[in-house]
Amino acid sequence: MSEFSDSYHLRTDDTAKGRALLRRAGLEGYIHPAAQGWVSICPEGMPFEPNTQLIDANTGVLVHYVFGEHHAWGCEIYQGPELITRHEVSWDPELAVLHTLSPSAFDAVAQTTLAQLPQEDLQRLLHPTTLEDIHTFKPASVFAQAIGLPHYAWRAFDYLWREQELGQPLPDGAQLVSKLIKIHAALA
Repeated sequence: MSEFSDSYHLRTDDTAKGRALLRRAGLEGYIHPAAQGWVSICPEGMPFEPNTQLIDANTGVLVHYVFGEHHAWGCEIYQGPELITRHEVSWDPELAVLHTLSPSAFDAVAQTTLAQLPQEDLQRLLHPTTLEDIHTFKPASVFAQAIGLPHYAWRAFDYLWREQELGQPLPDGAQLVSKLIKIHAALA
């Protein structure tokens, strides 16, 4: 089975802020406990598309990470609901860099050191020229590790939901955050 990952990462050491973001957005989703300055979130919604409900409810620094093993990878960083920079590379059917990330803009918002990667690695990350760059260098993983994302591989709402439905334990302390349903009843 090919990996398809679609997750969001809130820049915080407070897991409760990830839970609060899902609730403000009115979404169900899975969160991982804060680690390395990130709370990983897998919200319900259309995979591989920006989740506008989550983004519109965001008040912090939020990274959207996507990876389709045989297709593409990309990321976006938001400060509040504002898109700061994004990156997208597709190799289905041909290798193409569709959007190029600004490492300095990313680092300024996320407080990371992506721009300090060795120049050769940064070039392969942002401008792969061959499929070998994709399959051996693995730019999506290099990116995630460079910014310290703890939970990104094989992370998506559908994967976690399926594991839970099959009675399997959720990975790495992930927890389901259910939608809050407001019921208004007129009592006679």
